[in-house]
Amino acid sequence: MLIKIIFTATIPHTPCTAIAINLIMVNIKKLAVTAAATMAVRRVGSVVILVQNLQKKPGLASSVVHMYRPNVALVQEINDSSEEPIFAAKSVSKRGYGTAIYAKEGVENVKTVLSPHAETGGLIYKKTTIATSGSIQYVSFHGYNGQPFKKVQNLTDHVEAVKRALETYGFRLAVSWPYPGRNFPLDHAFVRGVKLEASSIYDSEADHQGAILQLSLSGSGCQQID
Repeated sequence: MLIKIIFTATIPHTPCTAIAINLIMVNIKKLAVTAAATMAVRRVGSVVILVQNLQKKPGLASSVVHMYRPNVALVQEINDSSEEPIFAAKSVSKRGYGTAIYAKEGVENVKTVLSPHAETGGLIYKKTTIATSGSIQYVSFHGYNGQPFKKVQNLTDHVEAVKRALETYGFRLAVSWPYPGRNFPLDHAFVRGVKLEASSIYDSEADHQGAILQLSLSGSGCQQID
């Protein structure tokens, strides 16, 4: 049985990012990373996903879930202590920062993965949350950043660690969207066994834009949000 997977992430940009992501894509074979949200009407056989890097803004995760009412929300940099208890799957630090997954129909088989490499300073490890809802496995990934050195191999190691935690893997890039003020994207969505039907981006008080993705539960496809 092919398990459908939606893999969302914030990936830092470095002078070698394009090469690094290409290497990751080759290693994963078919990958896609998602982040952000935008209102869409659910159809039979489809699911609406909200993705957002929250920049630790208090209460923002709950706010965008109530505003856009997605089936699933995949968030990074959540400020968990300020949020409503609707994110049943999460990987957060003692201060409540990390990644989380909301699913209207509930989650199961929750897994968490820490980056094998600490950020500069040695105290912070970027976090990944994995959970299943319905027939789909979801991944909310906040990639190793490593400011100011940005070692590409450490990001690749982080992706490999997450791959090992998945029941199966093999993804393709479904969509990427820009980071405001820069000419390259930081947010991506990778999928397997589903097809991107529609997508849009929105602004919030966070520095990253959010995205809303409507996915058909069959097929494949890719798109870049301009």
